[in-house]
Amino acid sequence: MLSALLWRGTPYHLLSAISQRPELRIYSSTALPEKLADVLARPTANRRLTLIGRSAGAVLADYVEAIGLPIPAACRAWWPAMSMTIRSLPPQSRRAPT
Repeated sequence: MLSALLWRGTPYHLLSAISQRPELRIYSSTALPEKLADVLARPTANRRLTLIGRSAGAVLADYVEAIGLPIPAACRAWWPAMSMTIRSLPPQSRRAPT
């Protein structure tokens, strides 16, 4: 997933194509977004983020929007607000340029 979010090769194009088709979803465990956030905070990822002109938060929001994340019962009360917050971000901060 990291290569799909930070580089513009085949994984990126696959993720982009899946994102354009609402009948297709990528499902993730709750651990993967946490791990992605950790990796995006590292200096190596920061250099790549700078090169593509994206913030770690925007890339993480792209990931969360692209996946189907099982929502734990304890989080269901606040999840719609979080989802709306991500959707309210300007499109250029949520999507990588094609």
